[in-house]
Amino acid sequence: MTASISRHFSLTYGEARKKFLDAAKEAGAKISHHQNTDANGPLGEPLYTDVARLGAAPGAARGMLFINSGTHGIEGYCGSGCQVAALREDMFVNLPTDVAVVLTHAVNPYGFCWGRRTNEDNIDLNRNCLDHDAQHPDDSKYSEIHPLLCPADLMDKKADYDAKIFEWIGVHGMDAFQEAVSSGQYSYPDGLFYGGRAPAWSSATWQNTLAAHSAGTKKAVLVDVHTGLGPSGIGELIGCGDAGQVDNAGSIWGADDVTSLHAGTSSSAEVRGDMTSLFFAAVPEAWTAAVALEYGTLELIEVLEGLRQENWLHHHGDRESALGKELEAKCRAAFYTETDEWKQMIWTRAHEVIGKALSTIAA
Repeated sequence: MTASISRHFSLTYGEARKKFLDAAKEAGAKISHHQNTDANGPLGEPLYTDVARLGAAPGAARGMLFINSGTHGIEGYCGSGCQVAALREDMFVNLPTDVAVVLTHAVNPYGFCWGRRTNEDNIDLNRNCLDHDAQHPDDSKYSEIHPLLCPADLMDKKADYDAKIFEWIGVHGMDAFQEAVSSGQYSYPDGLFYGGRAPAWSSATWQNTLAAHSAGTKKAVLVDVHTGLGPSGIGELIGCGDAGQVDNAGSIWGADDVTSLHAGTSSSAEVRGDMTSLFFAAVPEAWTAAVALEYGTLELIEVLEGLRQENWLHHHGDRESALGKELEAKCRAAFYTETDEWKQMIWTRAHEVIGKALSTIAA
């Protein structure tokens, strides 16, 4: 991997934020900072979601491209690298006068800084964006396995709990297990893929960002960068929204290159309350397309196990202990691969995806 590419990726949230802000300033972007006053980093440092806009001013952009990183916290290491690379590799120079690009860095700064997928309230933001005044979706399947996934004595009796989980999988199947675990649950604040009972700070900040930047647009595209599903280094394009919006995504990147949660062609289980719903709601009159650019890391069972053990660590363990450091490293490996080869694959795919999106909004 060339040095010019590897320099875009970072080892910490603080380093990633500095690189992003420096690159955005160098590119001439207009930048806004949004501090999460509900949380701080491990050393008491403030946490920010930063938004950089290039191109046409709000209200003057006929076409808009939104690129997000860190919706799932720790996955921000990959997404930040893509954003910084795109800025420093001059992907946004000479934009048409009626086109704008908005990059939201560290949608979930708490999870990014702490090495967690969730926010300061253990909320998965991609399960949080629904009507919390209405009845929450049924999570009875998750309820069956929550005591096996997240017991307080997990690390003392892990083999016993694992055996019972594999018994459940033997009866119901791996696909059913993935759906039960990851589609979203609203009953266990200490559990996995918890959607919360009210809008999270990060969700509200993203919604406000959309309101501030999307006025007047006729064509809007969102690329939200994620990691943890699929073959290592491969960037799956998961089409978001309804069938028509997934078709729109297919018109940008190719129908054969866009998978669908609803059609069951994606590596992800179908989820409820994802962040793209706020994007579509913000631009109801515009032509829209949104994808989760999902990069693979480890095998699915390893990713879920890394997430499960980090969740135990957060609620019951000691991050400063030797075990704590080991579990943090396992979780990081589940969502970020520290090799030059992997990073090169990430950037090559991101460059292709962003380039096609830019061509679409400029047309």
